[in-house]
Amino acid sequence: MQTIWIDKASQLQSFCEQIGDGPLAVDTESDHFHAYRPKVCLIQIATRELAALVDPLALDAEALAPLFAALADPKLNKIFHSANSDINELNRDYGLTVANIFDTQVASRFLNYERNGLSWLLEELLGVVPGKQFQRFDWTRRPIPADAQEYAAGDVIHLFDLQDRFAGELDGLGWSQAFEEQCAYMAATSDYTANAFDPERWRRIKTRHVLNGRERAALREVFIWRHELCSQLNRAGLFVYDNSSLVRVAQARPRTPEELAALPIRETLSKTQTRGLLDAIERSLSAPVPPERPPRVDHEKMAPRAQAALRALKEWRDATAGELGLPFEFLATNATLTDLALMAPPSVEGLADFTSLLPWVRSRFGQKIVALASGK
Repeated sequence: MQTIWIDKASQLQSFCEQIGDGPLAVDTESDHFHAYRPKVCLIQIATRELAALVDPLALDAEALAPLFAALADPKLNKIFHSANSDINELNRDYGLTVANIFDTQVASRFLNYERNGLSWLLEELLGVVPGKQFQRFDWTRRPIPADAQEYAAGDVIHLFDLQDRFAGELDGLGWSQAFEEQCAYMAATSDYTANAFDPERWRRIKTRHVLNGRERAALREVFIWRHELCSQLNRAGLFVYDNSSLVRVAQARPRTPEELAALPIRETLSKTQTRGLLDAIERSLSAPVPPERPPRVDHEKMAPRAQAALRALKEWRDATAGELGLPFEFLATNATLTDLALMAPPSVEGLADFTSLLPWVRSRFGQKIVALASGK
């Protein structure tokens, strides 16, 4: 299949005019590994005849509008593999909601394949041997090397063959409707939600030795300092000041640039950045000492009836998923079961209020769910 590079509005307009009734295979590449605030850096799209690598760094939202109209069109089927991250990031960067998706990863999980990664599926089912991988490639680079372009195009050009195979298998096993509902729910609930910075995430940093109280205070302060510096530079922490460097600084607590320079740390800071790090160390000397273990958060306890209902619902869900050969979350997530146990809907009709409980689940298991949620 021919692959073209698109970085002009007229090129994209011409390509979109050739989409027709679809389907359209879609993937994206972002700079997660390198950036603190990642963005979509490449959009791969393909019809059955032609693939295109669209450069969103060269095209603004107005120029991308014809493509976005196609992605939002409920009548046009879009094929993704592991769509959640792609459509979430398109929503984050452009406010776009993608409609009518066929997720080949979700399909492979309904079909209970041994593995569901794209490389494995392509090699095992289609005989496509994966080439060089580019998970850590900096997708902001321009021009993108030919082998990276080939890798990116490969993420979409084979999705049609997977869709053709999986659609028949889903239909043969009676899973087509459930699969369509799962994909529709995923597309409708993938709006981006930003996570606020949590200064207590320093506790997730692995250390070879247990830190004493003042070292923990220093690690917390330099962790916050790194967050502020990463935000300023928009560079991932790995490339600014990695975790091992933070731990060494927290243990040594240097007070001068010379003491900091004497530590076995690979990163080099500017004078301003060095001053900021030393100021963080200075603050830690008078900061409250964090406890060795995080304070326990007391969640509101469920009533005994609800606890018993939740246990019964989980046991039923897990057993039923095992019998069907499905991931348990395709039936109901733990959060959904918790809501059911707390609210105990009195009828099958009341299950419609639980939108994460998909219609096929309500239709097939509604009476059992209502009974278990009410403690019967």
